[in-house]
Amino acid sequence: MKRNSVLRAASAVLALLALLAILCAVTVTGGGFLDLSNMVRMACAGAAVV
Repeated sequence: MKRNSVLRAASAVLALLALLAILCAVTVTGGGFLDLSNMVRMACAGAAVV
């Protein structure tokens, strides 16, 4: 029982992190000097896939 609840909690946390990474990848914008928004977008998309 305890292991099942731990796995369920871990799954819920990972799902929330994936949603946050997708939101980050969709909404990140940038401009100006040293614009790293494209790299951040790729990193967030990669995190969402994993």
